[in-house]
Amino acid sequence: MFRLFLSCFLVPGQGSLINAFYFISFLVPVALVTSWYFNNYLIPYYLLRKKYKRFIILSIFTVIISLDVIMIIVFIAFILIARYQPGQLKSLITQYYSFPAFLYLTVIANTFFNVYNKQYLLQRKNEGNLQFQIFSLTLQTNI
Repeated sequence: MFRLFLSCFLVPGQGSLINAFYFISFLVPVALVTSWYFNNYLIPYYLLRKKYKRFIILSIFTVIISLDVIMIIVFIAFILIARYQPGQLKSLITQYYSFPAFLYLTVIANTFFNVYNKQYLLQRKNEGNLQFQIFSLTLQTNI
């Protein structure tokens, strides 16, 4: 779904939808790994434990490394497209700078929803514990 959305959104009028779909497909593993690392490692171990300085440094490193990987993938994709369909290369070159922006927008959106979901579940758990404590106190006072 993500790939189809980006393929339709980023393809200019003269571009090929299938080439854009494959081009975006190269970038999906980078988006998944970046999102996984950010949500499952950086946030729980650094942000939620209030180690803000280390969180910012590691976030910057994550962005730099993922941008490097994206540029390597883009370079390889341009070589492949230039080899087999040189006419389609121009339409993708004009749009390649926006791919990292969309990648990081999806990572940020995913992070926001994950943090919100974790906080919501934690709040519900705390409310449940509070209700249980109130119920147990009322039982103790009635006995």
